[in-house]
Amino acid sequence: MSAEMAAGLGAMLADVPSEMGTIFLAMLVALLTTGQLLQRRADRKTGHWLPGPEAPGKRAYEVFAAWYSPFWMGVFGVVIALQMYEDFRETEYLALCGALALPLFLQPLLFPGKADGSLPLRQRYGVKANLWLWVYSFIGNYWYTHYFYNVLRAEYTFPSWRLNHVPFALFFATHFYFSSYHVLSNTILSGEEDGGVEEEGSGGGGERAPW
Repeated sequence: MSAEMAAGLGAMLADVPSEMGTIFLAMLVALLTTGQLLQRRADRKTGHWLPGPEAPGKRAYEVFAAWYSPFWMGVFGVVIALQMYEDFRETEYLALCGALALPLFLQPLLFPGKADGSLPLRQRYGVKANLWLWVYSFIGNYWYTHYFYNVLRAEYTFPSWRLNHVPFALFFATHFYFSSYHVLSNTILSGEEDGGVEEEGSGGGGERAPW
């Protein structure tokens, strides 16, 4: 690491407010405390990490999103490594993020899977997943970004058209990385659900924790 980079990193860390450390420490403590209330069942079976044949539409979407995730990450990696963003203006940021979100919106139309392909568009899993993720990410961007502005004193400085002071390109960016989060969380939850997690003190009767 060069001296300039080290100095820049030190300056950035010096500007991080103490509230950020307190918030993340509280989150870590809460997660560790909650984890102590759970234990794996002794008869735990191997979970199914992806949806099975009983949910072909869900499987088609999650497989597509899982394969697509390394692609959008790679594109961002190239943009950062080559410092292409130095020449980006509003149009380039919006075009990049919009183009990377587009394949996920098109999945229900072009790659819905055999089972979902015969269903009306509104009934396809990919349509429902995209709609939910778009609404969820829109709410997070439109309102909760101001949490970072006001509490963490963060700000976006790159050129962009904005909606409620949030760069519009990020509404699209959030959609594709939330799609990756969606698949990852579903994969973990599916594996745990199949294997079973019991609440500590339940007596080993096979009762799963309500969450």
